[in-house]
Amino acid sequence: MATAAVSSLVPKLNPDFNFRDEGSIVLLTPLSPSAHEFVEERIGSDNGFQPMCPTVVIERRYAQDILEGVLAEGMVIA
Repeated sequence: MATAAVSSLVPKLNPDFNFRDEGSIVLLTPLSPSAHEFVEERIGSDNGFQPMCPTVVIERRYAQDILEGVLAEGMVIA
């Protein structure tokens, strides 16, 4: 088995994001430098009402697409 394949099976100890389901909204908090960069580049603090920045307040209907984007970048969500 290739090293890259093995390393993808080992859980990452430090997640990039913390995810909290609050019912009608979800909260996505960046924890790593790459997560902060992801939020700034793709969401931004000026994109809608973001009173908890850098934690991103997301309407439930948009959460799936954003979480898929995070995972596609190879980041880990706790």
